[in-house]
Amino acid sequence: MGETPRSASAPYYLLAYLGEERLCVYAPDSLGAWVGRSLPEAEELRIEAELHRLRRSGRRVAVLEVCLFADGERLCVRVLCVAA
Repeated sequence: MGETPRSASAPYYLLAYLGEERLCVYAPDSLGAWVGRSLPEAEELRIEAELHRLRRSGRRVAVLEVCLFADGERLCVRVLCVAA
């Protein structure tokens, strides 16, 4: 995740959805293409629970904030959860 350049003030987003009942998480790369990412298990479970909650509620979109650690640095990102 540390490979995607961004300015300190620019928000960083991930996109998450359930594809064939499996969690899919994507992040933009340095060229703007979306590539699959894996997150720590606890964060993936939290995102997956939110996606199931969205499906049950009938809502389509929610935003979660997660904090990740890479190279001793803490990175907080927003995850756009989309119920399909």
